[in-house]
Amino acid sequence: MSLITKSLERSCILINGILIIAVAMLFVSPAPLHAQAAGKTPAAVQVYKSQINTVNQGLNGNAAKGTAEFRIAGDELLITVNAEGLTPDMKHLIHLHGFVDGKKAACATPSADANKDGVVDVKESVAVTGPELIPLNDDPQDLEIKAASYPKATKQGTIQYSKKVSLKKLMKNMQKKYKISTLNLENMALNIHGVDKKAKLPASVQSVMKLPAYQTVPVACGEIKKAQQ
Repeated sequence: MSLITKSLERSCILINGILIIAVAMLFVSPAPLHAQAAGKTPAAVQVYKSQINTVNQGLNGNAAKGTAEFRIAGDELLITVNAEGLTPDMKHLIHLHGFVDGKKAACATPSADANKDGVVDVKESVAVTGPELIPLNDDPQDLEIKAASYPKATKQGTIQYSKKVSLKKLMKNMQKKYKISTLNLENMALNIHGVDKKAKLPASVQSVMKLPAYQTVPVACGEIKKAQQ
């Protein structure tokens, strides 16, 4: 065999070896980038939703309604509320209501009007929704119910609220304030409060937190359900 022939054989062997390695690499699926970077499996996302319907319909023209979503991923709770039909240019108190004993909250209906004055006030609604537990303001996890940072409706009477909350901090404060150790959103209800200051409310309409009744009267409510995935 000539020297030239031997050199060609070595070249073919080398080329074939490189081709085999290259082809083999095509069939190896690389790990996802996030797995390579963090070495962890992403936390499962839990989603809860609420259809918000009118409470005290017709009160000063009230027709408030909307939707809410609660998305949990790891330590993060993302709360989103979209509402319309609210009193324009007014701050509206929005809370998650519930019972500390775990009883399921429900939205108030006209039958909750115990004194028959034609208005379901905040104290009457609490009998079925439970008390205010989590405020939907700038810092929900702090549980400061009486705060100045609740969302303000636009000139069109709409609110678009979105806030990320640390579950760890929220649960720490809920345990401290209410002795609640588990966040069970399906046992809670969302209430939106507040009608126009000019609304003619009966003198019998009660309020809380030393606020005027027009600021605390419920105008919309939604029970919370786990979304189908």
